[in-house]
Amino acid sequence: MNAPNRLHWKGSRSTGAPSTATTAFGKGIEPHNLRLCDHGAAHVSLAGDWAGMAQGLHALGNVVASTLNDAAILTQRGRFPQFDFCPGGRFAVNGLGGLGFDFAEWRRVWATRRPTAKGVCQSLAIVGHSNNAAHQVLLTDADVDDVFAEFARRHQSEPGARTFWPARGNGICTGYHERFRCRKWEYVEAPANGSIRLPTGCLPAIFESILARRLRLTTTIISAPVIQSALWTPVALEQTERRLTVTSDETQLRLQLNAVAEMWWVPSPPEVHAAPALELYDSEDQLLLGLSVPPEHDLAWNEIVNGLAPV
Repeated sequence: MNAPNRLHWKGSRSTGAPSTATTAFGKGIEPHNLRLCDHGAAHVSLAGDWAGMAQGLHALGNVVASTLNDAAILTQRGRFPQFDFCPGGRFAVNGLGGLGFDFAEWRRVWATRRPTAKGVCQSLAIVGHSNNAAHQVLLTDADVDDVFAEFARRHQSEPGARTFWPARGNGICTGYHERFRCRKWEYVEAPANGSIRLPTGCLPAIFESILARRLRLTTTIISAPVIQSALWTPVALEQTERRLTVTSDETQLRLQLNAVAEMWWVPSPPEVHAAPALELYDSEDQLLLGLSVPPEHDLAWNEIVNGLAPV
């Protein structure tokens, strides 16, 4: 498999790795659903029953999960939540777990077993219709080999024709990118709502202030197939000319600065009692990343942004 934006799993370049036989998913994998790589990895194509697949993720135990788009990667340690599904079946959500799926934007899922010097690495990759990996999952528990292999055997399939979910009633059923793009045009850019466009060059200074004040940060990353959110306290910052890497013990955010075309300071609607958000957009008005804070950090959050000059 060659999915763009693929994470380099731990040990994937190690020498002295076990043989390909140790990465097998067991009997029952159809040959047309299986891909074998020269370095010993075995990949199984999964498709079809997206809802069943989503509910089965919880049984895979503890994981390191990452959502990716062209500008950022948000990575968290934890366990998949149980999901609720919208009436039409297109969306799966878990508010407390900070994760949402849009099955209309899923093309396939790759289940991978890769030999390393420390044992077999097991992972999943959710791939959208662009053939980019939008969500990557690394299994970390040692006792889920049989569960993972059975998961792959149960859901193995090659992608069929793209599924289009009909709108309910007279409404139009749209995905994450289209919803946020319309929101930007109708709300964020409306002068009456008080949003302020800020220079993207301020991003390093903003993160330096967040760390200095030890703010608890709400971070939401958007891709077409997956939305992932984290509530965390960043403790370390690494910066190069093109990238910011912000970390804590359980969470990491990597941000490609040159992929951010616009940054907006967006107050919440009057009926929503929440701190303003910093929203990062690409050149096509697609929302890439949203940042905010809990109410107890509202004052410090405003002080950080008030010290910046608008565009």
